[in-house]
Amino acid sequence: MAVISHLGQAIAGTKICSKLEISQGEVAVMITAYKVDLGDPTVAAVIRSKVDETVSAWAGKGEDLACAGALILYGPSGSNVPGLLRIKD
Repeated sequence: MAVISHLGQAIAGTKICSKLEISQGEVAVMITAYKVDLGDPTVAAVIRSKVDETVSAWAGKGEDLACAGALILYGPSGSNVPGLLRIKD
């Protein structure tokens, strides 16, 4: 369940910060390693819920702060899942 939660929060990071994108390679490694079935409706619902919850929590805080927060957790040296998010080229 933690993997799904992290994935939802990282996706939310791309919604609250236009400068970030998901590292598809890291996602592929993570979902393969933990055998996450993205086609499972329960998994999809949990991800959507975590995205909505995270986006709501950051509402009104400003994009620069949101970008910094997302990078702290999921950027190249992130404290939760390093490399899940990256700055767009």
